[in-house]
Amino acid sequence: MSSDRLRHIRPVAPVLLSIALLEFGVGVLNPLVGYQLTLRDVPTQAIGIIASCYFVGYVSGALTAARVADRVGHIRAITVFTVVMAAGVLLLALTESPVIWGVIRMTMGYGMGGLFVCVESWLNHKATTATRGRIFSVYLTIAHGCGMAGPMALVLFDPTGVTLFLVVAIFYATSIIPMAVTHVGNPEIGERVRLGLVRLFRISPLGVVVACFGAMASTSFGQMAPVFVRETGLTAAHLATLLTFNRLGAILTQLPVGYLSDKFGRRPMMVGCAAVALAGALAALAFGDMSFTVLAACSMVMIGAGAPLYGLGTAHTCDRCKPDEILAASGGQMLAWSVGAVVGPYVAAVTMDLVGAHGIFIHTGTIYVAIILYALYRSARRGAPSQVGAGRSQSAAVPAEKAP
Repeated sequence: MSSDRLRHIRPVAPVLLSIALLEFGVGVLNPLVGYQLTLRDVPTQAIGIIASCYFVGYVSGALTAARVADRVGHIRAITVFTVVMAAGVLLLALTESPVIWGVIRMTMGYGMGGLFVCVESWLNHKATTATRGRIFSVYLTIAHGCGMAGPMALVLFDPTGVTLFLVVAIFYATSIIPMAVTHVGNPEIGERVRLGLVRLFRISPLGVVVACFGAMASTSFGQMAPVFVRETGLTAAHLATLLTFNRLGAILTQLPVGYLSDKFGRRPMMVGCAAVALAGALAALAFGDMSFTVLAACSMVMIGAGAPLYGLGTAHTCDRCKPDEILAASGGQMLAWSVGAVVGPYVAAVTMDLVGAHGIFIHTGTIYVAIILYALYRSARRGAPSQVGAGRSQSAAVPAEKAP
């Protein structure tokens, strides 16, 4: 990394280190929760509800985090949200009740949603127009890279006991340290521009819909993959490998798609990404039973192609916003993503109950068809912004929690 880039990264280095530790824990915990629930023979729809509970909490955190940060500052707010998540992990290890797990996961979702709002607002404050793209590209790479490594812990440790919960709690608690000892001050809090979801939809219907539907697809597979693995007779090692390759696909596509969207426009890339993701879903449905290698390759294509959709939707929305509305638009897009994340896992669970484990690919494929059709419809109704890419640096980052 060049000295110039290091100079730009230094003010946000504590945040990036905290995110690295946190995302490793997230990468372990998300598949672990689903896997342990399947071992206890919890019904598929109940697992979907528990997954949705997490994102209900996420919405609440995203909506209220700004008030917490305004009151106590970003560092203290991040500490509070992280402690909430660490405590939640330990509580999961102390009880086996699915109902209580749903409540705990909702509380943890609140902490995660609040944390990401604070982190992204910190990064936006410390970045400038000239450096924001570089800062967020590093953020994105760290988040996805550590999230990719997390699932492999299911192979290194016994996924049926409480050991992995303790490991995750350690990483969550440790992630507070870089922020607690930093000498970099809190971001200054000025007057905020507010953009409700309805107003944001009026500004950019396609951007909001793509963020929402993209979350429905990506979170569904990420949360319900343990059920799919269990019902198809695969093992925890297969689950870890599947999720690791999916994360790798998400990392590989982000930067090329972002570059191409700057050159050719957001909507063509939305259609292209959704079409490739649809092809991956159909291939997994048709050929996934041939071998695990084929299944992993197809799902990697599906998730990798679908991963940039949130960033494309947010960039498309920011392209249509005034400069002082961009941060508020990013928050609104996160809310749209959260709504899709709440709905997606439960609908996926119902589909899998109706048609079997491979229904997860029918569910995700249908969503990608809807994205393609709506993007084509909006392209016919409204021209592209006169200056493509006006808001791209604001929305380049997709937290790994928004990845599969």
